[in-house]
This record gives sequence, structure tokens and C-alpha cells, in this order.
Amino acid sequence: MSLINFNENIPFMVTSSFFIEKISALIGIAIIMYTVAQAQSILDKINNIEQNVNDLYEEKRRREEANRVNHHFVSTVQSEIAQGIMNEKNLTLNEVCNRIAIEISDYGIRKICTPTVKNF
Repeated sequence: MSLINFNENIPFMVTSSFFIEKISALIGIAIIMYTVAQAQSILDKINNIEQNVNDLYEEKRRREEANRVNHHFVSTVQSEIAQGIMNEKNLTLNEVCNRIAIEISDYGIRKICTPTVKNF
């Protein structure tokens, strides 16, 4: 005859089985929470990179706009200067461009010709 009464051990086995299932469920939840936290961290990094890229594109757009404005301003000032010389000296556009080319060459900056000045 057995010394262990199986009827007395059944509640213990049911109870321990219940706790094992609960612990397994809690471990599963902890793993899911950790995975979600890692996924959120990755998404945050992706959002930061996307924001940096957008900032770079915005900076590029601003610089291009500033260059367009500056180019227009310089072009306008050059036209006004050439027009002023033409009016003051009663010269044609070709004559003004020729004089400007000669003066630039006299400063030793580089060789420049009238068509270059005209297309400026």
C-alpha cells in the first residue's frame, strides 16, 4: 500500500498548474511589452531621421530661394549701372559692355570680352 494519498495531492497539482499558467501568461505579456517598447524606440528613431531629412530639404529650398533673390538683385543692379552709363555717356549697349570689359581687364582680374559682359 502506498504512503502517499493521491487524493490529498490533487489540489496542490491543480494549484501549481494554475500558477504555472499565470506565470507563463505574465512572462508572455512582459515579452510583448518589451517588444512594443523596442518597436516604439525604432519608430522614434525613424521619425527623428525623417525630421532631419525634411529640415535639410527646407534649408536647401531656403538657400535656393536666397540665391534666386540675390541673382535677381545683382542682375538688376548691373542693368541699372549699365543703363546709367549708357544714358550719361550717350553710348550703346555694345559700347558700354566693351568699356566694362576693358576696365575689368585693366584691374588684372582676368581676360574678359564684350560678349561676356553683355551676357552677364
